Amino acid sequence: MSGNTYDTYNDVFKEYLLDGKLPKVYQAFTYRLYPKEVLNFFYSLIQYHNADDDELRLSNEEIKDLYLKQNPQGNNHTVNHLKYDLKQIGLLKQYGDELVISESVIKIYHSRELGKYVQSKLKNNAIVRELLDLDIVKQKGTFSDSDLSKYLENKLTFREARKGTWKTHARKLKAWLTDFMILIEDKKSKKFILPI
Repeated sequence: MSGNTYDTYNDVFKEYLLDGKLPKVYQAFTYRLYPKEVLNFFYSLIQYHNADDDELRLSNEEIKDLYLKQNPQGNNHTVNHLKYDLKQIGLLKQYGDELVISESVIKIYHSRELGKYVQSKLKNNAIVRELLDLDIVKQKGTFSDSDLSKYLENKLTFREARKGTWKTHARKLKAWLTDFMILIEDKKSKKFILPI
C-alpha cells in the first residue's frame, strides 16, 4: 500500500471514529450526449410503455429497438451513450441484463419534479461539485468555456484526448449545467455565473 493510499484510509478511519460517519465519495464523469437528447429519449421510454406508478423493466434490446424506431439513422454507439447518461443522472439503473426505471423516478416524472431531481444528481458528480467550489467560479463572471475545457482536461488526467474532444466534453457539460440552472452563462461576456 502506498503512503497516499494509507493516508486516505487513515483519514477515513479517523473521521469514522470521531463522528461515526463515513465520508461520501463522489464519482467523477463526463456526459456523452446533450441533455435534450437524453431527456427526450427518457420521456419517450415512459410514454411508449405507458409507465404509471410501477417500475419499468426493460431489456437492452427494447431500449435499442425504441431508439432505432425513432431514429432510423441511429446506431448502437448512441444507444450506449443514452443508457450511460441516463444511469449517471439516476433515471435508469442496471440489474444484470435488465434496465430499470424505478417507481420513485416514475412518480417524480409524473409530479413534474424531474428537473429538480436531475439537478441534484448533477451536483453529485465530483467534477460538478469541485467546479462549483472553485474560487474562480464563485467570483462573478471570471470563468468561461475555455476555462471549462481546461478544467476537465486537468481534472480527468487518466483520460487522454485531443483538444477538440475536451472542447466537446466542455460543451456537453456546459449544456447540462446551464439547462438545469446550476450555472448561468452571461450571453454578452460568455462567462459563467452562479444563480442567485
